[in-house]
Amino acid sequence: MMFWGFVGLSVTTTLDYIFNRPSNYITFTGGSLSPIRWLGNVSGAVMMIGATIAIVRLIALPKFRNQRTFGDVWFSMLLFLSGLTGFITEYLGDKAYAANPNIPPAADFNISLSASLLIIIPYAVHLTSVGLLLITAPFSAFIHAINVPSLRYVNRLANIVSLKTKLTDVDEYRKFKETAMEDELQGHHEEENK
Repeated sequence: MMFWGFVGLSVTTTLDYIFNRPSNYITFTGGSLSPIRWLGNVSGAVMMIGATIAIVRLIALPKFRNQRTFGDVWFSMLLFLSGLTGFITEYLGDKAYAANPNIPPAADFNISLSASLLIIIPYAVHLTSVGLLLITAPFSAFIHAINVPSLRYVNRLANIVSLKTKLTDVDEYRKFKETAMEDELQGHHEEENK
């Protein structure tokens, strides 16, 4: 859920950047760009549910509590914080737009000195937490969220290639996948033991 929510939010940000260049306010209903906002909210909710589950597991279940690392906690908390502040910023932006529909485009309004501190503070925390997530991704549990789907994709490609070429032996692909996963786990355990 965290991975697919993050992917959905990345797609939403990309679509918003492409189709909403002036950063205008996008309503939930009406307008040709509202599906972008719906995708962002659904993806954000999915990511928040996944992050909440991960945090609860790290706190409540002894199996995960005993094996947690700083990277696991850092990643889960930053992901939760970025989702929470994203929703808070969106809610406050909606309130500001409802109060004054003639406000400047959203990005200018959020950053300008004329904006309320109630919008600027959560927006700044949101941008900072997203930036920290991206900068520290290779050193946190997020790398696992990228490796596993990537390796599954490679495995699926290997199966497709073996069916098209009528090869029955795809052991080389499976060995590659297993070796990559073993290397990742070994590196993770070496870091924990330091």
